[in-house]
Amino acid sequence: MYFFTSAVHEGVDAIAPSARGELEITDAVQWLVDSGAVVRATEYRGYWKDTGRAEDVLACNRRLLEDLAPSVEGEVDSESELLGNVVVGPGARVVRSRVEGPVIVGAGSLVTDSRIGPHASIGRDCFLDRTELSNSIVLDGASISSIPGLSGSLIGRSASVGLGRAESHHSLVVGDHVRIEMTA
Repeated sequence: MYFFTSAVHEGVDAIAPSARGELEITDAVQWLVDSGAVVRATEYRGYWKDTGRAEDVLACNRRLLEDLAPSVEGEVDSESELLGNVVVGPGARVVRSRVEGPVIVGAGSLVTDSRIGPHASIGRDCFLDRTELSNSIVLDGASISSIPGLSGSLIGRSASVGLGRAESHHSLVVGDHVRIEMTA
Protein backbone atom coordinates (compact mmCIF):
# COMPACT_ATOMS: atom_id res chain seq x y z
CA MET A 1 0.00 0.00 0.00
CA TYR A 2 1.24 3.49 -0.76
CA PHE A 3 0.65 6.78 1.03
CA PHE A 4 1.72 9.82 -1.01
CA THR A 5 1.97 13.54 -0.64
CA SER A 6 1.10 15.72 -3.60
CA ALA A 7 4.75 15.33 -4.73
CA VAL A 8 3.74 12.09 -6.43
CA HIS A 9 2.00 14.15 -9.12
CA GLU A 10 5.38 15.49 -10.23
CA GLY A 11 6.64 11.92 -10.52
CA VAL A 12 3.62 10.82 -12.51
CA ASP A 13 3.94 13.82 -14.84
CA ALA A 14 7.64 13.02 -15.39
CA ILE A 15 7.38 9.33 -16.33
CA ALA A 16 6.46 7.71 -19.63
CA PRO A 17 4.03 4.83 -20.11
CA SER A 18 5.49 1.36 -19.65
CA ALA A 19 5.61 -1.38 -22.28
CA ARG A 20 2.01 -2.15 -21.23
CA GLY A 21 1.05 1.39 -22.15
CA GLU A 22 0.34 2.34 -18.53
CA LEU A 23 1.87 4.74 -16.05
CA GLU A 24 3.39 2.51 -13.38
CA ILE A 25 3.30 3.66 -9.78
CA THR A 26 6.67 2.00 -9.14
CA ASP A 27 8.21 4.19 -11.87
CA ALA A 28 6.79 7.28 -10.16
CA VAL A 29 8.23 6.14 -6.81
CA GLN A 30 11.63 5.56 -8.44
CA TRP A 31 11.47 9.03 -9.97
CA LEU A 32 10.83 10.46 -6.47
CA VAL A 33 13.86 8.55 -5.08
CA ASP A 34 16.07 9.66 -7.99
CA SER A 35 14.90 13.26 -7.49
CA GLY A 36 15.96 13.25 -3.84
CA ALA A 37 12.47 13.15 -2.33
CA VAL A 38 12.02 11.47 1.03
CA VAL A 39 10.60 8.00 0.42
CA ARG A 40 10.07 5.71 3.41
CA ALA A 41 8.75 2.22 3.91
CA THR A 42 7.02 1.18 7.09
CA GLU A 43 4.60 -1.44 8.29
CA TYR A 44 0.99 -0.28 8.42
CA ARG A 45 -1.13 -1.90 11.13
CA GLY A 46 -4.46 -0.19 10.43
CA TYR A 47 -7.41 -1.41 8.39
CA TRP A 48 -6.66 -2.04 4.74
CA LYS A 49 -8.58 -3.68 1.94
CA ASP A 50 -7.79 -3.95 -1.75
CA THR A 51 -10.59 -2.09 -3.53
CA GLY A 52 -10.30 -3.65 -6.96
CA ARG A 53 -13.94 -4.77 -7.01
CA ALA A 54 -17.23 -3.01 -6.24
CA GLU A 55 -17.84 -5.36 -3.30
CA ASP A 56 -14.52 -4.29 -1.78
CA VAL A 57 -15.33 -0.59 -2.08
CA LEU A 58 -18.65 -1.24 -0.34
CA ALA A 59 -16.90 -3.21 2.42
CA CYS A 60 -14.60 -0.22 3.03
CA ASN A 61 -17.61 2.09 3.08
CA ARG A 62 -19.28 -0.10 5.73
CA ARG A 63 -16.10 -0.09 7.81
CA LEU A 64 -15.70 3.70 7.62
CA LEU A 65 -19.35 4.30 8.47
CA GLU A 66 -19.10 2.19 11.65
CA ASP A 67 -17.09 5.01 13.31
CA LEU A 68 -19.56 7.71 12.26
CA ALA A 69 -20.65 10.21 14.91
CA PRO A 70 -24.21 11.51 14.45
CA SER A 71 -24.57 15.10 13.28
CA VAL A 72 -27.44 17.07 11.77
CA GLU A 73 -26.41 20.33 10.12
CA GLY A 74 -29.17 20.23 7.51
CA GLU A 75 -32.95 20.00 7.91
CA VAL A 76 -34.99 16.97 8.96
CA ASP A 77 -38.77 17.45 8.90
CA SER A 78 -41.09 16.21 11.65
CA GLU A 79 -42.36 13.33 9.48
CA SER A 80 -38.87 11.86 9.13
CA GLU A 81 -37.07 9.48 11.45
CA LEU A 82 -33.31 9.22 12.00
CA LEU A 83 -32.14 6.03 13.71
CA GLY A 84 -28.59 5.38 14.87
CA ASN A 85 -25.55 7.25 13.62
CA VAL A 86 -26.70 9.53 10.83
CA VAL A 87 -24.96 12.58 9.39
CA VAL A 88 -27.07 15.14 7.52
CA GLY A 89 -24.70 17.65 5.92
CA PRO A 90 -25.17 21.41 5.70
CA GLY A 91 -28.00 22.40 3.39
CA ALA A 92 -29.18 18.80 3.05
CA ARG A 93 -32.87 18.05 3.61
CA VAL A 94 -34.60 14.86 4.71
CA VAL A 95 -38.36 14.94 4.07
CA ARG A 96 -40.93 12.21 4.96
CA SER A 97 -38.16 9.63 5.10
CA ARG A 98 -36.63 7.02 7.40
CA VAL A 99 -32.84 6.99 7.67
CA GLU A 100 -31.24 4.12 9.57
CA GLY A 101 -27.57 4.62 10.32
CA PRO A 102 -24.86 4.45 9.81
CA VAL A 103 -25.59 6.81 6.92
CA ILE A 104 -24.17 10.03 5.51
CA VAL A 105 -26.40 12.40 3.56
CA GLY A 106 -24.03 14.88 1.90
CA ALA A 107 -24.34 18.66 1.88
CA GLY A 108 -27.06 20.05 -0.36
CA SER A 109 -28.72 16.67 -0.96
CA LEU A 110 -32.48 16.12 -0.85
CA VAL A 111 -34.03 12.85 0.34
CA THR A 112 -37.82 12.62 0.06
CA ASP A 113 -40.29 9.80 0.73
CA SER A 114 -37.44 7.30 1.04
CA ARG A 115 -35.92 4.63 3.28
CA ILE A 116 -32.15 4.95 3.50
CA GLY A 117 -29.66 2.68 5.25
CA PRO A 118 -27.99 1.11 6.86
CA HIS A 119 -24.51 1.57 5.40
CA ALA A 120 -25.27 4.19 2.77
CA SER A 121 -23.09 7.13 1.77
CA ILE A 122 -24.87 9.80 -0.26
CA GLY A 123 -22.66 12.49 -1.80
CA ARG A 124 -23.22 16.21 -2.15
CA ASP A 125 -26.13 17.66 -4.13
CA CYS A 126 -27.87 14.32 -4.69
CA PHE A 127 -31.61 13.80 -5.11
CA LEU A 128 -33.31 10.63 -3.81
CA ASP A 129 -37.08 10.33 -4.11
CA ARG A 130 -39.33 7.32 -3.33
CA THR A 131 -36.23 5.16 -3.02
CA GLU A 132 -35.05 2.37 -0.73
CA LEU A 133 -31.26 2.33 -0.55
CA SER A 134 -28.84 0.41 1.67
CA ASN A 135 -25.22 -0.77 1.60
CA SER A 136 -24.46 1.61 -1.26
CA ILE A 137 -22.46 4.65 -2.32
CA VAL A 138 -24.07 7.47 -4.31
CA LEU A 139 -21.58 10.03 -5.63
CA ASP A 140 -22.07 13.79 -5.96
CA GLY A 141 -24.90 15.09 -8.09
CA ALA A 142 -26.58 11.70 -8.69
CA SER A 143 -30.34 11.26 -8.64
CA ILE A 144 -32.36 8.14 -7.87
CA SER A 145 -36.12 8.10 -8.23
CA SER A 146 -38.71 5.39 -7.55
CA ILE A 147 -36.23 2.56 -6.92
CA PRO A 148 -37.28 0.09 -4.22
CA GLY A 149 -34.75 -2.37 -2.81
CA LEU A 150 -31.51 -0.90 -4.16
CA SER A 151 -28.59 -2.47 -2.30
CA GLY A 152 -24.92 -3.20 -2.90
CA SER A 153 -24.67 -0.42 -5.49
CA LEU A 154 -22.17 2.20 -6.61
CA ILE A 155 -23.80 5.15 -8.37
CA GLY A 156 -21.44 7.54 -10.19
CA ARG A 157 -21.33 11.33 -10.21
CA SER A 158 -24.31 12.99 -11.86
CA ALA A 159 -25.82 9.59 -12.74
CA SER A 160 -29.60 9.39 -13.01
CA VAL A 161 -31.45 6.19 -12.08
CA GLY A 162 -35.23 5.95 -12.35
CA LEU A 163 -37.91 3.26 -12.27
CA GLY A 164 -41.60 2.87 -12.88
CA ARG A 165 -41.95 -0.63 -11.32
CA ALA A 166 -39.27 -2.97 -10.05
CA GLU A 167 -38.42 -6.35 -8.64
CA SER A 168 -37.52 -6.61 -4.97
CA HIS A 169 -33.74 -6.19 -5.36
CA HIS A 170 -31.33 -4.52 -7.76
CA SER A 171 -27.56 -4.11 -7.69
CA LEU A 172 -25.84 -1.54 -9.89
CA VAL A 173 -22.35 -0.30 -10.62
CA VAL A 174 -22.91 2.91 -12.56
CA GLY A 175 -20.30 5.28 -13.97
CA ASP A 176 -20.27 9.06 -14.05
CA HIS A 177 -22.89 11.01 -16.00
CA VAL A 178 -24.94 7.93 -16.90
CA ARG A 179 -28.72 7.79 -17.17
CA ILE A 180 -30.53 4.51 -16.43
CA GLU A 181 -34.25 3.92 -16.61
CA MET A 182 -35.55 0.58 -15.40
CA THR A 183 -38.96 -0.89 -16.14
CA ALA A 184 -40.63 -3.95 -14.74
